[in-house]
Amino acid sequence: MTVRKKYTDVARQQKHLSNIRDRVQNANETFFPDKTDRQYDSIVLIDDMVGSGASFNQVAKKLVNRNSAKEVYGISIVGDQNGFSAVKKI
Repeated sequence: MTVRKKYTDVARQQKHLSNIRDRVQNANETFFPDKTDRQYDSIVLIDDMVGSGASFNQVAKKLVNRNSAKEVYGISIVGDQNGFSAVKKI
């Protein structure tokens, strides 16, 4: 399964957003998992860097809400960025 990032004329990278609500909204409007009729027991999301975890959370919610996965795990480098503490739970 692939998660696609929707690019628009106005580039809003997560790392440039300092408010968690803005990050959640941006992730929800930007990341789209491919549709599938198959249901997976587990899916692992891989990202190069996590600041707030908003992208992981929004993609995971979309996968679970459409019954594409029972469980979603994320793996990434986690660290402080723009005032966000290291992610403890995704």
